[in-house]
Amino acid sequence: MQPIKTIDKDTIIRGAVLRQLPFGPGINIEVSASAGAITLTGFVNGHAIKAIAEECAKGVSGVTSVANHIDAMPMTAQACLEG
Repeated sequence: MQPIKTIDKDTIIRGAVLRQLPFGPGINIEVSASAGAITLTGFVNGHAIKAIAEECAKGVSGVTSVANHIDAMPMTAQACLEG
């Protein structure tokens, strides 16, 4: 019999945060977790989406804090990056 693999708590929290985040064109968000502390990085097409991402992460069970390092960029700058 093989041992059962355990998934650490941060992996579960990270997955839960990812499922809550907005997605679509112009949204590229990465999530890392350490002891329940979430760090959001990447870029989105506006400050409203950046704020929504932070609020979504804060609403996930087990999250102790959120550091939002997402860059909010105008659509024109983002189109250049996605090129």
